Amino acid sequence: MTKILQSTYVGDDAWDRLQKSIRAGKTPFKYIDRLEIGFATVNTTDPDNSRLEYVINEWPQPTRVTMTRDQAKYQNRDIEVIAQMDHAWRLAPLVADPRKAETRLDTFAASIPKLLKQYNLQGIDFDWEFSGGGGVGKMTTDLASFLFTQTRYYLNSDKDLNKPIMTITPDAEYPLKEAMDFDVLNKVFDGIIVQSYGRVYYIDNYLNNGHGVKPSLLYVGLCSEPGEFFPDDADISPYTKKVRENNVPGLYAWRVDNDDPDLAHQVPKYTITTKLTHYSRGHPPDPPLYP
Repeated sequence: MTKILQSTYVGDDAWDRLQKSIRAGKTPFKYIDRLEIGFATVNTTDPDNSRLEYVINEWPQPTRVTMTRDQAKYQNRDIEVIAQMDHAWRLAPLVADPRKAETRLDTFAASIPKLLKQYNLQGIDFDWEFSGGGGVGKMTTDLASFLFTQTRYYLNSDKDLNKPIMTITPDAEYPLKEAMDFDVLNKVFDGIIVQSYGRVYYIDNYLNNGHGVKPSLLYVGLCSEPGEFFPDDADISPYTKKVRENNVPGLYAWRVDNDDPDLAHQVPKYTITTKLTHYSRGHPPDPPLYP
C-alpha cells in the first residue's frame, strides 16, 4: 500500500473550514498515514536561547494543535502525527555569526524533543524552504548537516520518545541549492519529501541515478490547495506515475485543510485526498468526504 502523508496548517481560515466539515461527520484523517501539523515556529528572539514552539501570542495555534492531534487519533488510531517546522530561512539569525552558529544550532536542536513531548507528537518535519527569506544566506551545507545530525542525536537520546520520526520537505530543485548533503539526508532522516508541486522532474534530481536520495526514503509531493501548483484538472497521475516508476514509498500533499475548498459552503472538497485514497487503498473514502 502506498503511504499517504499530508500537512495541515492551524493558522488561517482553512482550519475553520476543516472543523466545519469534521462537525458534519467527515473523517479526512482516516485516510492519512502521517499528518504534519504546521507551523511550529523558530523562536530566535534570543539567538543564544532559540527554541521550536507553537507560538502562544498567535492565539489559535497551541489549542488548535492539540485539537487537531486528538481528532486525527480519534479518526485513525494508527495515524502518525508530527510537528512541521516553519520555513528554514527563519533559522538565519542562528547562523549569522559563523563563530556562534554551531552552538546556537545545537541549542535549537535540543529544544525539539521538548516540543514533541509537550504536544504528544511523534516526530518533526523540517519545511526546508528558503524562498521569501533572502535565500540560503549563511546556512552552509556543513551547518545544515550539523543541525540535522544534532537533531537526530537529541531525538534518539530522549528515552520518553518512542522511535521518533524525522523528515525533511525541501523546496529546492537540487539539494545543494538548499545546503543539503545526500549522505547526511540518507543517514539521519526517515523521509525526504520533495516539494515537486507541478514540477515532477524534481524527483529525478533527488534520485540522481542511484547517487542521490535512497528511493526507500523519498516521497513525491503535490499541492492540494488552490493556486498555481494545484494539479491541472485535479489529475494526480503524474505523481503516482513517479511513485510506480521509482518504487518509492508514498505521496505527500500540502494541505488537507485547504484541499480544493468549496468557498460557498466553507468546507474542503477533499478532491486530492479522495484521489490519493483511491490510489493508495484501491477505493475512495466511504462514506464520501464531499459533499
